[in-house]
Amino acid sequence: MDTNINIPTTLIEAIYANIKKDIIEDYLKPGAKIIVRELSERYSASETPIKQALNRLVMEGLVESIPRKGMRVKNITWSEIDDIHDIRLMMDLYLVKRVITTLEDNVMLRAKFEENIAKHLEYAKNNENVSDYQTVYQLDHDFHELYLMSSGNKKILEVFNRLNTHAYSTYLYGKQLRSKTVAGVMEHQMIYDALCEKNVEKTKKCIELHSKNAKESIYLILKRANKI
Repeated sequence: MDTNINIPTTLIEAIYANIKKDIIEDYLKPGAKIIVRELSERYSASETPIKQALNRLVMEGLVESIPRKGMRVKNITWSEIDDIHDIRLMMDLYLVKRVITTLEDNVMLRAKFEENIAKHLEYAKNNENVSDYQTVYQLDHDFHELYLMSSGNKKILEVFNRLNTHAYSTYLYGKQLRSKTVAGVMEHQMIYDALCEKNVEKTKKCIELHSKNAKESIYLILKRANKI
């Protein structure tokens, strides 16, 4: 089969969404080998678009490709989650002054922050299914991406996107109380408010609190699931 054949993006997107849904819902379990033929039957699609969707998930860190052994769902460890959050915290704290300066003169960027927080809060309060959950997580990701983008440092934004934070988010579906998710969005609001106040120390404290609470929530969830 010619693997270079052009396949409609919508088909790959649909398969990508289905695989991601199966990972989030634990149909495809962490550490499990992925059999492309089985996915082909499950999604009623040929193997080529499935492989392309899987390659995208490899880039995001949800799936890993092992030479001569094929692909499997990534089994992320607490140590890796801890390291990722430490890196993100260092970046966020380092960039506070730059972000404050940017927001001070950029009305459009402030509007994007406000739109993100409002939409995130709405979904956090009302999410009912996997699709809603994915939107909640994407909005969370977008908030942090907006923050880093506001620093003007493109390399740090690249580092953030290579951290593959999608992987650990799959462990949270159906395991975190709605109130905890809402509290996380309100912490985003606190960070944004402190930035608008041009209060460096207050912003740093809000960022540190947000990081600490996120790590504690994930740790407890993994502990209850006997994954640590």
